[in-house]
Amino acid sequence: MYNSGPDRHGCTPLHSAALSIRPNATIVGLLVRAAAERGDYFRLLNERSGAESGRNTALHVAAGNVHVTAEFIDELRDSDPRLQNAELDMAFHVAARSTNPDIIVYLLSTFRPTNAGWDIDSVDEDRGETAPTLVNMCAGSGNADAVALLIQHGAGVSQGVLHEIVIASVKKPEMTADLLAVYRAVVDNAVAWRCLQDSRKCPIRGSSDYNDVLRETVIYLTTKPFVDGKNMIQRAIELGASEMLTAVLNTDNVYKFDEFGVRRNDRLRVMCSYSRYDVTDFARPTARPAENGTSVEDPTYSSEDQDVEVDFKKHHRPKNSYLEELLLHRDEWKDKNVLAMQPLRKMTKPYFGFVQRYYFLLGLIQLIFMILFSAYYIPDTCTLASMFGSTTSRCNISTLDTSANDSNSTVSASAAAQERESPSWLWLTWPIIIFIGSMTDFFIRFVWNTAIHLARYAHNSFTHDRSGLKVLKRLNVAVWPTKLLLAAANSFPLMSFCVSVFVWFHRHAHCDDRQFYLEALSMVFLFGWMVNFVLFSGITEHLYVFLIVLNEIIVQDIILSFILVFVYTVVGFSFALYSLRLKVDMSEDRLARTTVYDVFVSSLGIGSFFEEARTDLDDRMGLFRVVFALYICFTAIILLNVLIAMMNNRYEEAKRRAEGVWRFEVIKTAHMLEDFNVVGRYLPVAKCNLLWCYFRDLYEDAKIPGRIFVDVRLKVEDGD
Repeated sequence: MYNSGPDRHGCTPLHSAALSIRPNATIVGLLVRAAAERGDYFRLLNERSGAESGRNTALHVAAGNVHVTAEFIDELRDSDPRLQNAELDMAFHVAARSTNPDIIVYLLSTFRPTNAGWDIDSVDEDRGETAPTLVNMCAGSGNADAVALLIQHGAGVSQGVLHEIVIASVKKPEMTADLLAVYRAVVDNAVAWRCLQDSRKCPIRGSSDYNDVLRETVIYLTTKPFVDGKNMIQRAIELGASEMLTAVLNTDNVYKFDEFGVRRNDRLRVMCSYSRYDVTDFARPTARPAENGTSVEDPTYSSEDQDVEVDFKKHHRPKNSYLEELLLHRDEWKDKNVLAMQPLRKMTKPYFGFVQRYYFLLGLIQLIFMILFSAYYIPDTCTLASMFGSTTSRCNISTLDTSANDSNSTVSASAAAQERESPSWLWLTWPIIIFIGSMTDFFIRFVWNTAIHLARYAHNSFTHDRSGLKVLKRLNVAVWPTKLLLAAANSFPLMSFCVSVFVWFHRHAHCDDRQFYLEALSMVFLFGWMVNFVLFSGITEHLYVFLIVLNEIIVQDIILSFILVFVYTVVGFSFALYSLRLKVDMSEDRLARTTVYDVFVSSLGIGSFFEEARTDLDDRMGLFRVVFALYICFTAIILLNVLIAMMNNRYEEAKRRAEGVWRFEVIKTAHMLEDFNVVGRYLPVAKCNLLWCYFRDLYEDAKIPGRIFVDVRLKVEDGD
């Protein structure tokens, strides 16, 4: 006879068998049968270890053993799986944490709650408010089989299961495939879970009733707000979970419907396969109230929401469209061309037509402005002579007495400046419009977005700390200077053009210095034609991509990375070479003024700094030659080649994600035009959305109240 009683740690032979490296089901069978003969069968199965050993039953120990088998668990089938250990965990929770995903499946297959007559959700009772539920634990670990079994036994999936897999997919990208399998398991078993909730018979899979229930249930699960009022789609957008967002958009018979039929195209009947996508709430024109009155905006989340009865008829609508959420979190999506995939690609197509016409109009106005300005104010010798009261042999115009002295010439030039007519104020109209627009763009790009980012971060930090939900945040103070400089780089040509026109306008009427006037005029021509390129670049992707690459190279490679090292190098060598040239008796003022510039241009292979120094120093060039040679090697050979390599890498990186950046910029521009649509608010025709005329032929009237669909052509079969 063996001793079935516990040892000094409260462990029985059954605990020891469950703890072995290779748990043997035969040995466990012999132990439990012997215990049954002695009359202590259930005592042995449910005996807990001592407090120092965690108050675990043999089933707890077996659930935590990664080598346990289904046969071993089956021998313990008469154990009570709902007993808690010292940490308030049942054997299910221990198995859910195991690195062996099959153990929880063994437990669920052996201890079937529906057969035993107890609720699977009861395993999460008395575990504390912050403790994760069993189904959430399995979902977060990517155990799709366990999630499917839990749902089939009635486990609730409306309390953060989808949020859990979104967060886990960002924290552990290597588990994305497993987490996508969990999402598919939720979708595949959503109807079964719904029927258990409603206590009704499930429709046949594939039937129209089944598809209706599936669509309604999954839409409820993906749009129901959870922590801080965000639903699953918003959470995926917030964290940049592109695979999860793609999976949601392509959920068959929920957000995507593959169809085949005859469609008319340019008066032709065409056989084609196509997909219909539910894009409700994805763009502003689709984010409208439901016709049946069942749609509500996302409420502020509270812990009491978990106890509210599930209402599958309630369609939660976000306060902002999902496209606006993408714009708010564009930093998470800058390397993911999400707007190029369907249905977002077709859904946003009207934005591109609208914005391209907008940029074409602006570029055309700027082009006309520059042509007219050049025709009226292009300088020539005679015009300048008449403006500034000078004489020239090439002109017959003389506003001064040729025999006057220099002082009289200055007085006459001042008089000529006073007699000049000021340019028309109409020349300032267009620059003022550009100035206001560029300032607004800079404000929105940096100031406003930064304020929103800080406010959202403070709110989310408080909410997440309070709820215990851990969400990845990417708030990096180091990116703010980059954003500031990129925003300034985007507005710099336009702002410079406006300022140069203002300065030119003033100097044309009041300046009596010819050089100052020509400097202002030259800047108008320089930045004016540069603005033409900036505006016309918004018409095509290729031009805008080049502008993006140019801005990033200037800001991130030159200003933030290269320029500091280069400036210190030039200044250091300039002072060294300046000191060496003082060995000869020369004008120190002239050397001090020109040395830094001369040394700088020498690194570019131009200038005559070295030749002048050799003439001055003659045979005292020893150390000067060495220092100058080191300078040329370090700047012209090392630093400039490093810059070229950085620019090449930047170009390839920017080119790879350029289409996505371009699409985000176009949509943001369209939204800005909508937000600042001052005139349209007072026009009867513009009572609807400013872009509605571009969207009206895109969306189809859906048979489902409150849902908006868009068709995407996949393949044309034949036509007649």
